[in-house]
Amino acid sequence: MSARVPKVDIAGPQSDVRESPCPRGRYLRSRSPCQGVASAIPPTEKDQVMSRWQDIVDNLLTHLETETPGSNGFRLNIDHKIWEAEQEVSKTVPITPHETTSRRLHGFQRELIETLSKQLKNDPANGILLEARSLLENPWLRVVEHRRPDLR
Repeated sequence: MSARVPKVDIAGPQSDVRESPCPRGRYLRSRSPCQGVASAIPPTEKDQVMSRWQDIVDNLLTHLETETPGSNGFRLNIDHKIWEAEQEVSKTVPITPHETTSRRLHGFQRELIETLSKQLKNDPANGILLEARSLLENPWLRVVEHRRPDLR
């Protein structure tokens, strides 16, 4: 004999409400099966951290669009713009008392690389995005003063 699974009503009394199974074995009532399951899963810590730098990443991408691939000082200009954004990140207030500047920089760089990679899937020939990602993934290409710190 199996035990009866309790039902949780999160949608309220609606005429078009359907019951849907939840990954944890309970049933949720929602307008669509996906809505109930998605609302039962809280955002992960990674999702919250990844969105922390979104404004700075968006501003940097806007500034990078002004560069012309193949022009004089192209790599240096991109490196300098990335470095300016990194300086802004390093000056932000830590979320936790034990958060270090290098951890903030690595989090920002990781988010920037992921954003650049997503945009490169849509536009693989974009020389500006390719150069920016290559500088971040290959720190020896950067100006010595702009290289990221080690995580020690």
